[in-house]
Amino acid sequence: KKAIASATLSMAKDLYNAKDFEGAAAAFVKAKEVAEGYGETEIAEEAAELVNQANALKFNTEGKAAMKAKDYPTAIEAFTKVLELEPGNGNAALQLGQAYYRNNQFDEAVTALTTAQENGQGTNATKLLSQVYLKKAQADIKAKNYEAALENCAKSNEYVESANAYKLSASAAQKLNKNKDVVAFYEK
Repeated sequence: KKAIASATLSMAKDLYNAKDFEGAAAAFVKAKEVAEGYGETEIAEEAAELVNQANALKFNTEGKAAMKAKDYPTAIEAFTKVLELEPGNGNAALQLGQAYYRNNQFDEAVTALTTAQENGQGTNATKLLSQVYLKKAQADIKAKNYEAALENCAKSNEYVESANAYKLSASAAQKLNKNKDVVAFYEK
């Protein structure tokens, strides 16, 4: 019984190693069922754990392909599924943030990138957060919402200082006749 359960798990691992994550996930479910049927708890537990890993890799692969194809809604869906399976996956959170950013969903991007920062992707997430706030500032200027543009430029510079953020804040300040306030803010 143990040999049959082990062989079933081994076949599933072969699919996993061949990067057939969808097939591997189904095979791990089958291996878990076989092992449970034979009372092989240890093998069943290993198979159950590997089901989640295979599914996470499957969704991650789908997300990356969608990003390449510039299909951001599909990428968002895939990376969200990865994070449901592995909430501490900083790389998936970073990629989710990128997908939201490219899909002009800035608030969602900030949330995902903050999660990425908290899970080992600090440097990359910080750069993207700066870009997100800069994009928000650009949208605010187009919408003639100059106060929000100033705030978003300041947030952008909190993450990574950039000449573009300073230029946009100067433009917004000029529209509001607040040049002195902006200079004072940045002198702090």
